[in-house]
Amino acid sequence: MSPPLPVVRAADIAAASVTKSHFLNPAAARQSAAVSDLAPGGGMDSCPLWLNQLEPGAESTEMHHHLTDSEWLYILSGTAELRLTPADARDTSGGSGLIGATETAPIETVPVAEGDYVAFPAGELGGGYWAHTLIGGPGGVKYLVGGMRSASDVCVYPLKGKTLFIRRPGTSRAIVDTDLLEPLQS
Repeated sequence: MSPPLPVVRAADIAAASVTKSHFLNPAAARQSAAVSDLAPGGGMDSCPLWLNQLEPGAESTEMHHHLTDSEWLYILSGTAELRLTPADARDTSGGSGLIGATETAPIETVPVAEGDYVAFPAGELGGGYWAHTLIGGPGGVKYLVGGMRSASDVCVYPLKGKTLFIRRPGTSRAIVDTDLLEPLQS
C-alpha cells in the first residue's frame, strides 16, 4: 500500500480554520488553521505552520517573545501594523523585573504588507530581540506564521508581566509573574 500523498488541500485548510483568542488578551481574535497539523501521516510537530487572518483593527495575540522557539510571519495579502517593544524592556520604577501592566513600554509601529517577511529569532533577554503583536490593517490581513517548536519553550509577555513555561509533547504549561523570577548568579 502506498503512503498518503504529502498534500494538504486548500478546502481542508479552510475547513480547519477556527476563531482563536489569547488567554491573556481575550480581545485578540484571529481566524487560524494549523496547516502543519493536517499533514498526512503527521511528523510536522517541530516545524509548525499556521494560516491566519485578521479583520481590520483586530489584534493577533498578546505582545510576546519566545526564549527558545523562533517565529516568523509572511504577509500573503492585505496590510497590518506590526507592534514591537524591546524584549529586554525593564521596569523603570526601580524594580528588577520586566515591564509590568502598569508601566509604559516603548512601542514601535511598523507597517507591513503583501510579500513582507518578519523574523523573530529565539533569544535570551538582553539580546536585542523584539516582543511583538500584529494589528489588522483597513482591509484586514492574511498571513502565514511558522517557526520552530522545540520540546520546551519560555514565552514572555512583557506588558502583562507574565512568563509562560511550555513543555511538549502533551503541552503542559505554567505561568508565573515575571517579577517573581530571580536570575541565577554565576
